[in-house]
Order: sequence, then structure tokens, then C-alpha cells
Amino acid sequence: MIASLSALGVFCILYLIFVIYLGVYAHANPDPAHAYYVDGLDTPGLSKEAVETMAKDRGVGVRAGYPVDMAHLFRAWFTWGFWGSVIQILVIAVFVPLFCLYKNSYKVSHTVFMVMQGLSCCSTFMWFVLGFFWRFSKGGRVAAGDKLERIANTSDDEWQTEKEKASLADGYQLKGGRFMSAFLWLIISSVLIAVAVGSILSVVMCMNGDKDIKFDLLKETEEDSDEKQALKEGDNSQPKA
Repeated sequence: MIASLSALGVFCILYLIFVIYLGVYAHANPDPAHAYYVDGLDTPGLSKEAVETMAKDRGVGVRAGYPVDMAHLFRAWFTWGFWGSVIQILVIAVFVPLFCLYKNSYKVSHTVFMVMQGLSCCSTFMWFVLGFFWRFSKGGRVAAGDKLERIANTSDDEWQTEKEKASLADGYQLKGGRFMSAFLWLIISSVLIAVAVGSILSVVMCMNGDKDIKFDLLKETEEDSDEKQALKEGDNSQPKA
């Protein structure tokens, strides 16, 4: 019981920290406000005019739908995740007391709660998928600075300074991109680990189940043998006519 409560407390604290980070990146993002991207370029721009001029100078055609403001997409993802999490917390905070206070209307409350949870799960799934697509698409990787190349013999401090200068000059979403990447890979790794552990446990349970079945069959066989032996001994002990 204590271990379960401790694990729940740790999970709640970590979840609260995650929601705070989402709120910060959604409404007080430290990265530049814009990062326009044109397919074919490995550098974003702070404005449409700047990135279109860059594309023209490098002989890259600007296709329909471009430039795309990747900073806007990143912020939309943070905002979606933040308010989705806040709504989820509010739903739990409202319905858990209702379950305890109004047990007579449990069925209605339970139905409404399950419907809202289902909608929340669908929203979270779409949020995760779109976040993965936006972050690891070519435009997302360019905007996040994944294409930046470190010059040889550059110290860590110098490289960090160069990246910050590039962010201010071209709109790289270094901090937001790093946060998105870390979170998405953490979730994917957790899911893969959970699947692996579940598979191993399933195999172990099946093996133990087979052992139990074999043991039961062996026990039944031994009992049948004992019964047959007892009957045989009983027949032998009766006097012959």
C-alpha cells in the first residue's frame, strides 16, 4: 500500500512538472517567435521575406504552401498538450469527489467520465502523432537545429554560443525542439519497454501454466493408479468361494 502511494505521488509530481514545462513553452517560449522553412533549405528564417530571399539566392524553388512557420507549429503542439493536460486534471478533480458523494447516480457519472476520458485519450494520441511528425519531419529537424554542423576543435562553450547566435539570427527552435525530442523518445522508449516486459511476463506465465497443467495431470494419474491399486488389493483380500 505504501509503495503504491509513493509511486502514485512520484508520478503526480513528474506529471505536474511536465505540465508546467508545457505551459512555459506554450506561453513563454524562450525560442524566437518565428522559424520559417522552405523545402530544400537547411536553414530557417525569421521572416517569410528572409527565407524566400535565401531560397532565391540558392536556386531553390518555393512550392505552394511554403514557407511554413515551424515555430508556430511547435507552439501549437505545446499549447495543445498544456490545455489538454489541464482539462484532464480538472476532469479527475471534479469526478472523483462526485463518485464518492453521489453513489446513487454512479452509473450516470461513470458514463460521462468514461466518455470524457475516451475523448481525452483520442486527443492525446493525435497530439503525440502530430508532435512526432512535426518534430522529426525535415522541416522540424531543420528548425530544431539538427542540421547544424559543429566545426572541428570547437569547445562545448563555443559551440553553445554559436548555436545561440544562429537561433537569434535565423529563428532556430533549439530549446523547444530539444524538449519535444526528449519527451517523444521517452514515451516511445517507455512503451517499448512496457511491451517487452509484458511479453516476457506472458511467456513466463504460460510456461508456469504448462507446468501446473502437467503437475495436475501427473497428480490425477497418480491418484488413479492409487485407486486402481486399492481396488486390486480389495479384490485380492476377499475370500474366494
